Amino acid sequence: MLFKKTLIVIGVAVALSQCGFKPMLSSENGEILKAFQQTDIPVIANREGQIMRNELKKMFYVEGPSDVKRYELRVTTSSSDRNMSYLSDQTAGRKNVTVTAKYTLYDVENQKILTSGSLSRQGYYTVSTASSFGTIISAERVKMDAVLLVARDLRVDIANYFMKHPESLPEAPVT
Repeated sequence: MLFKKTLIVIGVAVALSQCGFKPMLSSENGEILKAFQQTDIPVIANREGQIMRNELKKMFYVEGPSDVKRYELRVTTSSSDRNMSYLSDQTAGRKNVTVTAKYTLYDVENQKILTSGSLSRQGYYTVSTASSFGTIISAERVKMDAVLLVARDLRVDIANYFMKHPESLPEAPVT
């Protein structure tokens, strides 16, 4: 039985080794990384926006920002809380936090919209009747975690755009 499982795992590994998969954000796709460096990320309003902008800058400017800015990524964020369950005294027992980011990627040269969209993530926390401080900390932690996840999703969306539209990339190969 163990021999069959090992053989199956080896077979799947060999089959997938030739599938042509190449990571989207690897050094092989240097044009995407260069496009990230050439993306200006203006200030985003509110606390969630500040956290998101800092996270985007960490992910986009891995090797530092470029002096040349070909793209501008404009983002707006919002968050909302919603009661999910109630205790016997009709106070909230569990809450849902939703963080949403609407984004637009512009070509700086002609102010043409390259791509836009909306992303959201949710998180949940328990409302403690014994410790209001603990509840506040939990709510903030869940919100910040959702902000970081939206920022990562946004990076993937922008990278997907550049993968599907290589003509938008800096120094795109001529075909």
